[in-house]
Amino acid sequence: MNLRRRHSLQTSPKGKPNALDLRRLVGSVNQLRFNDSKGELSFFGQKMIILRRDVIRIMRDGLERLVADQAAPFLSYLASGIGIHEGSIFRDSITSTGEEQRAALENLVHSAFEDTNLGLGKVKIRMIDFDKANADIVIGNCFEAMENGSSEEPNCMFTSGFLAGLFAEVLDKTVQARETRCISQGQPECEFEITSMEATAE
Repeated sequence: MNLRRRHSLQTSPKGKPNALDLRRLVGSVNQLRFNDSKGELSFFGQKMIILRRDVIRIMRDGLERLVADQAAPFLSYLASGIGIHEGSIFRDSITSTGEEQRAALENLVHSAFEDTNLGLGKVKIRMIDFDKANADIVIGNCFEAMENGSSEEPNCMFTSGFLAGLFAEVLDKTVQARETRCISQGQPECEFEITSMEATAE
């Protein structure tokens, strides 16, 4: 069963919030936890630090000074490692197997991206196909594109790498992420295609 998340408030015929809305409301209250005695912040149980969103652009600028035109692929490679780690957390949190595991993973990915957006922007997962190891993701107000400014080519290298790593774990295949549209090019949103490297090699 394909469970899609809704962004509008869903109510019962009597106008009362349904169980999904109440669960999401409670979840949103408990997403961030501050431990003042230790100076720690956790998000969904994972310890976090808070950095300004332009930190990726600053890192990219520094890499460009060090390695010139290799900065973008270098950043993408580093981001893929972060994505792999995040994807493994998703996968390890699912205890079911087979089709139930796929459904639970897809539901978790939709929830993690579309309900919280992870600060990437307004994320919409249009499609996930476990058999073909494909996915289509659209990000409105993508943080990386907004920070990078205008460009002739798609330039969300960190986001592409992160998505490739995460979906490699979720889909359990070697995949690549390609940005097909970018806000930096004047498009209304950034669009990413996740495809299997195995299919590309054939």
